[in-house]
Amino acid sequence: MRVIVTGAGGFIGGHLVNRLIEDGHEVVTFDSKPLNEWWQPRPDALNFSMYDISKRAMPKADRLYHLACDMGGIGFIEANKLQCAFSTRTDLNVIEWALNFRPDRLFYASSACVYPADRQRRDTHVQSLNEDMTWPADPEAGYGLQKLYTEEMLKYLHDEFEHEVRIGRFHTVYGPHGTWDGGREKAPAALCRKIALAKLRGYTNIQVWGDGTQVRSFMYVDDAVDGVIRLTDSDYHEPVNIGSSDVYTVEELARTIMKIADAEHLEIKYVEGALGVHARNSDNALIKEVTGWEPNYPLAPGLERTYAWVYDRVKEAQ
Repeated sequence: MRVIVTGAGGFIGGHLVNRLIEDGHEVVTFDSKPLNEWWQPRPDALNFSMYDISKRAMPKADRLYHLACDMGGIGFIEANKLQCAFSTRTDLNVIEWALNFRPDRLFYASSACVYPADRQRRDTHVQSLNEDMTWPADPEAGYGLQKLYTEEMLKYLHDEFEHEVRIGRFHTVYGPHGTWDGGREKAPAALCRKIALAKLRGYTNIQVWGDGTQVRSFMYVDDAVDGVIRLTDSDYHEPVNIGSSDVYTVEELARTIMKIADAEHLEIKYVEGALGVHARNSDNALIKEVTGWEPNYPLAPGLERTYAWVYDRVKEAQ
């Protein structure tokens, strides 16, 4: 099968390309970054680097996994709302490509940021967000709104033109071979970097945004890739969560990494910073029902692999 992956130079995209090649597919990849900046470039794929999908056409393929997006952790998306929203141009071009070439399946990487903020406040109990909670809408400004808009466009593509679309809403994916510094990294990678740096330089503390009580679920990247493929192979065309249903506070996340790093002596200093919603968790009932999928990696084993990889990067940068 000939498969296209957009955003192949990114974190999840690189892991997905590896899996698709291992499964025997012919893989064509696209990313806006130069090839030497891709996290996991594969010479056995047909790679198109420095490619602006919002302005240029792509070749015909049997399936397309659309992960290309301008995004990062909460610090980046809160400070770059308009820049994140510009990804809509890329999404619409992909939809136009689908109208022309009619792939067997089109997978779209959406986000838990589409869910309404009022269901994730500090003064509410931690809700497991299910797919029916999207409306009335109040998504994360910029990034979440862009994702929700494209979800709706893809529903029209299915309903009016009978295209096979699959929409996965990612809940915080982490793992090796992804952004760990520079401002776009997410909490697991950022904390791994801070703890590794503290060990290498002999610091006695790390800084963490907020007060440590923010709640999230964290999914290891291999589980995310498996969820993507299982959902794309399924017959279900409505949006579906792809995440872990196990919740942790940011403090619990930090202390788990400290234990892995043998750095439990470090003090956590809480400081002001971008926080996003207070509490977010994935309800996995629907994806389990329609695909049989559920995550395999508990938090600690996934963080062990992630910390070891980030530690090596931090050490190399010293």
